[in-house]
Amino acid sequence: MPSSNRKNSVDIRGSELNTPKAIGHKETGTTMSSLSATSLTLDSGVLVYNAAGQSVLVTHTGASGVAEGDNPYGDAFRKLYNLHVGEQIFIECDNLQDILVANRTIFGSASDTVSFEAH
Repeated sequence: MPSSNRKNSVDIRGSELNTPKAIGHKETGTTMSSLSATSLTLDSGVLVYNAAGQSVLVTHTGASGVAEGDNPYGDAFRKLYNLHVGEQIFIECDNLQDILVANRTIFGSASDTVSFEAH
């Protein structure tokens, strides 16, 4: 194909699509838990989307110092992102296990599901 003589044109034939390494869902609980039980090396990070019926808490283990199994309602709460229904966040990280999620509710039996794309 001949190149275009139009200004500001872009040849997209050689463009690369950013395909996620993993797409999934995670049921949240009242303690912090990893998005994945297995290790997955990532190129850029994780996009977490809250399609749940309530707010969820999200963090990166290294940046916050919060660990899997921790109670998110004490001192750790101010180190967490509070995602309201319909919100999303991209967190840069190199492993899927580094991202932790939990419910925002204080009721022990409540659980919900968040979606994620790992890039």
